[in-house]
Formats: sequence, structure tokens, C-alpha cells
Amino acid sequence: MKLIMTLSIIFLILFLFIFLFIKKENIKEPNDKKLNMFGVTLVSLLLALIPTAVFGIILLTLLGSSILIDHAFSLNIDIQQLIILAISLFIYFYSLDRLIEILLKYLFGENLLYQAAVFLTRGIVIFTITQLIGLGQTSGLTLSIGLVIIVMILEKLYDSSGMESV
Repeated sequence: MKLIMTLSIIFLILFLFIFLFIKKENIKEPNDKKLNMFGVTLVSLLLALIPTAVFGIILLTLLGSSILIDHAFSLNIDIQQLIILAISLFIYFYSLDRLIEILLKYLFGENLLYQAAVFLTRGIVIFTITQLIGLGQTSGLTLSIGLVIIVMILEKLYDSSGMESV
């Protein structure tokens, strides 16, 4: 339920911003090219749906990784805690993680020490998040190490695929 609520909030915020932008720009158009209110609403709905779907896919990937580790190690973590963890990880990975990576790359260069520092930093941050949401130390440590390994593997696969960074 929390995942659906999160995606709904993201969708509503995006829809409102896009709707206001399109409505404002639609006023500037000549009369023969203007959209009516239904057209503005429909375009806004469709444009807000795309980033919401991307957010949903990323959240489901993080949630799926957490559930995989939960089942693999029989941690018996509540699904609500895993959803909160996935949302927290999404916020962390798309805000602070990149800044920390840049700082570590500047300090260490791009070598094995850099990879170890990124692994350790992510592990500490994820372990801290697991403790903040109320998981036990053993479960939190197992989950954080497993998630860091999965994220590092996904990152290496992305880098080796030749796709450009956004």
C-alpha cells in the first residue's frame, strides 16, 4: 500500500507541474493551435505517467532485491519494512550516493581502493537506514551487504553495456 501511495504522490506532483506548464504554454499559442482543457489534461496525464512508471520500475527493482535477500537468508522481515527500505534507498541512491561517489573518486582515483570505499560507504549508509526503520543488527547487516553487492553488480553491468550515463 505504501508503494502505491508513493507512486500516486509522485504521479500527482508530476501531473500538477506538467499541467500548469502546458496550460501556461498553451495560452501563448495561436487560437488555431490551442488545446482545449480536455487536451491539456490528457497530455499532462500521459506525460506524468512516463516518469512515474520509471520511478515505479526502480522502486520495484529495489524492493525485489530486498525481498530476494530476505528470502535467501530467511530473515523474515515484514513487507512494510521492506517497502520503507526500498523508498529510502531510492531517495539515497538518487540524492547522496552520486555526490559521495564523486567525492571518493576525487580522493582515491578510479582504482580498487575507490571501489572498496564505495562498497564500504554504501554498506554503512544502508545499514544505518535498516537500523532507522527498526530491523535487527543481524538482519540489517545481511540485508545491507546483500543490497550493496546487488547494486555494485548492476552498476558494473550497466557500465559494461556501453550505455551512456544520464
